[in-house]
Amino acid sequence: MGFIITSIKLIIISILAVFYYPLNTAFLYFQKHYRAWEKEDRVSFILATPLYYLLFLVTSVLGLPLEMMGEAFHPGLGGFR
Repeated sequence: MGFIITSIKLIIISILAVFYYPLNTAFLYFQKHYRAWEKEDRVSFILATPLYYLLFLVTSVLGLPLEMMGEAFHPGLGGFR
């Protein structure tokens, strides 16, 4: 029974990671340009703000359970704190 639950957890983590990685990569790429627009092009900055915060929200919502499940699946070593 423990093997089945572990397998299901691993499958859920894998599915979340498949969606999270491209979204996080797109968010980081967009963030680089978004921060530059704040200083250089104010109109593009204002127009891109809703998309930026939408990507931030989606990335955060997917990243939080992925991080919690990943840490629970493979806890850190107690001696390295």
